[in-house]
Amino acid sequence: MSNKQEYKQIKVIKEKNLLVLTSMSGQAIKFYSLNSFDPALEQPQTGVFPVFEKRFEQSVVEIETSPDKKYCFFTLTDFGKSSLKDKVVCIHIDTFKTIFEIETKGKWSKFIAYHPNKLLVISNWHSNDLTIIDVKNIRKPFVAQLVPCGISPRGIAFNTDGSMGIVAGFYSRNLTFLKYNKTDRKFYIEKITEPFDFPNYSGNMRHVVYSKSKDKAFVSNMGRNLVHSVNLETYNIEKSFPVGTFPNTIKLSEDERYLAVSCRKSNLVCILNTSSGQIETLIDTGPEPTGLDFTTAEEKRTYNVYITNFADDTVLC
Repeated sequence: MSNKQEYKQIKVIKEKNLLVLTSMSGQAIKFYSLNSFDPALEQPQTGVFPVFEKRFEQSVVEIETSPDKKYCFFTLTDFGKSSLKDKVVCIHIDTFKTIFEIETKGKWSKFIAYHPNKLLVISNWHSNDLTIIDVKNIRKPFVAQLVPCGISPRGIAFNTDGSMGIVAGFYSRNLTFLKYNKTDRKFYIEKITEPFDFPNYSGNMRHVVYSKSKDKAFVSNMGRNLVHSVNLETYNIEKSFPVGTFPNTIKLSEDERYLAVSCRKSNLVCILNTSSGQIETLIDTGPEPTGLDFTTAEEKRTYNVYITNFADDTVLC
């Protein structure tokens, strides 16, 4: 595309046959329809068709969806360039109507995670805290809590019932474990780990995903070019696996057999076997692969990896 887009994140909504992109320089969210892919055809047909776009005055950074796939949530920020307030925007996936826009009360709002008890948790890179937005009533959201959380919190993930969460601290170079109290619908800090491999250079914790089947979490360490597996009982990093340079987004396949890792400075996506931690496949990408999604075809044998190349405005499958 002739106009710079800087596609940051990508989400495939299989139930709706949609692909969603956030554009930072383009200051937009974009929805595309994916037509069916039938590998049995002699010449398989695939296509991507634009169906909806909405522009803003700020960069659109990250995406999250509600578990029922009715709503998409997006973080907006201008990274302190103007007086505009950081926001979360909610779009109805069927109608593409805006359900709400709400200020996060944080600075440089980035990653967004959906908590099972109908809460949005947003990491605020510059104000060093988390914004908790109550969306129990989707048409009357409100900021329920601001939780101080390390230096430049980024990735966030929760276990299945939402009782525990992990936040990656980019410049604090550690992990923060959150405990959720159902009674007052609030989060409390359970544990703050020491920086990884201290006093050596610890790197920068970037993204977190929970593995339900393996009862552990995986964390990308951008500065050390590693992916860590985290023991959820001891809160300790138990193993570390080398990947490409600047690992950014990580994503588990739906059957959790594989972990995809976008490596921004290697122009690669590494596919790790989650049992062994070994790299099974390397995917050549465009410049600065950043956003990731990972889907499995119905026969459970075909894995599709969706990748945004931040530096040249392209998307790969």
